[in-house]
Amino acid sequence: MEGGPERLKFLGACGMFGESFRVISARKKLFAQITLALILPLCVFFLAHSKVTQLVLENNIKTNDHGQLINYDEKNGEYEALSHKKYGWAIILAIKFVYFTIVLILSLFATSAVIYTVACVYNSIDVPFKKVMRVVPRAWMRLIVTFLWLFLLIVVYNLIFVALFCLCFLFGHVVATVLAVILVIAYFVGIVYLTIVGELAFVVSVLEHVYGRKAMSKSKALLRGKLWSVFFFLLLLGLCFGLVQFGFEFTVAVGVVIKSVALRIVAGVIFWFVLALGTLIGLVALTVIYFVCKSYHHENLDMSIVTDHLQVYSKARDVQLERSQV
Repeated sequence: MEGGPERLKFLGACGMFGESFRVISARKKLFAQITLALILPLCVFFLAHSKVTQLVLENNIKTNDHGQLINYDEKNGEYEALSHKKYGWAIILAIKFVYFTIVLILSLFATSAVIYTVACVYNSIDVPFKKVMRVVPRAWMRLIVTFLWLFLLIVVYNLIFVALFCLCFLFGHVVATVLAVILVIAYFVGIVYLTIVGELAFVVSVLEHVYGRKAMSKSKALLRGKLWSVFFFLLLLGLCFGLVQFGFEFTVAVGVVIKSVALRIVAGVIFWFVLALGTLIGLVALTVIYFVCKSYHHENLDMSIVTDHLQVYSKARDVQLERSQV
């Protein structure tokens, strides 16, 4: 691309948005194919989740004349808790499990495909869609390892928070309240930082020779000096996603704003495409952030290294295909 990756070191939060659109414009057809194949299905599950859960709840929850939630208690023959069907909540938990599994798989597939494509754009490589899809499975496995490390860190972090939060109440009421507030603030700061490090670690896992714990360490090092710019960028992106989800819930899922079924379907399709576009921009932006941080730290920006690394995926896949044909 024009100007090369060196110019990226000067980009702030707004500049990253502009660069993301610039990258997408450079390969409009390819990004459109990735969106149709991976991102749109991902957004379908994301938006449909709340509506499906609502329908299951409506079919499994019993209410009294005042609309209060009630449940049949076999011991005294009265409705007094929540679900009147024996396996109501089991169905809901099963739906949640299937939902998160599918969303995880599709999101990691989409992430690896977009990262690979953006790197090819910066290398001025005209990569076809079929090649991108052949690369995805190998890159996806590296992302799984990094995701598991991030998940483990978040679980440990939450356990430590819960333990410290409980310890706060060993002190007097005033001291306990002050400590609890400070701890909650520190917790949210930490969880945001972990999320940012984890997001960038996904890009590192695809474009470099490290993944998992080492990718997290590399991501942490790259963010030094650019953390606030990345934070404000991801905050702005998160607010956009939140508005789309909020709008979908009130206009389509719940139907508070729009009562007509036909109009709700039209609105749902619009929100679906808007969310898909936002997801694409977000995934492209993650890779842009990687190059911004690399450039800022004056790290080796010889793009031939990335090119060679990316070609490893394709060559390895070609060997596997040849062996399967023998």
